[in-house]
Amino acid sequence: MSRPADRHAPWRTLATAGCLLLLSLPAWAGRPFTTEDAGVLAGGDCELETFAAHVRARPDPSERGGWSQVGCGIGFDTQLAVGAGRFRSGDERSTVVALVGKTALRPLTEDSVGVTLAYALEGLRHSGQGMRRAGTAAALVVSVPHGRILMHANLGVARKHLEGKTVGTYALAVERLGDQGLDVGLEVYGEGSERPWFGTGARYAIRPEKLFGDFSFAVQSGDSRARKLTVGLKYSF
Repeated sequence: MSRPADRHAPWRTLATAGCLLLLSLPAWAGRPFTTEDAGVLAGGDCELETFAAHVRARPDPSERGGWSQVGCGIGFDTQLAVGAGRFRSGDERSTVVALVGKTALRPLTEDSVGVTLAYALEGLRHSGQGMRRAGTAAALVVSVPHGRILMHANLGVARKHLEGKTVGTYALAVERLGDQGLDVGLEVYGEGSERPWFGTGARYAIRPEKLFGDFSFAVQSGDSRARKLTVGLKYSF
């Protein structure tokens, strides 16, 4: 993630973070993981999610911010969510908004493979500028259950409108569903020719089926040794 320093570096860093966080598809991918799962909310079921994030990639200044979103199942094996967040890098601030969703092509169950199409639209407003379309993305998501183990694979494409380029995206994860309300997992993900990220995450059911706390930590390989830490909550209703 390292790049020559110039007056646009903070903006580019924020835009990159936005794509990493948002275009991983969709809506931070079943927190706390960046890898998406094939599960889709049933019609009328909703989730409220929020998290705080800190990203560090030398020599750029660190980034801090927060995000909140609400999503619901709308029927037709589809869920949609809308969210917004504020991020800061040095003296630069950005607002990010997104519409994300996914549609099940083959519903995921406890004993059968799920296949889903995930998609996202993202807007970015930098300090002193208007809101601009930042990115669009789509990915095919496959989840394979095996007892308490879930394996997920994502393969997609993202259009970075502000940079004028299109990149491929990928993610793989293994998740273990705990019998005491604690789920843990490992993942690897990335885009284009950039170095991959290696991460871990955990989710705890504070109130079973209703309220969850989570965290994730990821490191990008390469000279920058970029790091990303997030802590969040999810409420289902």
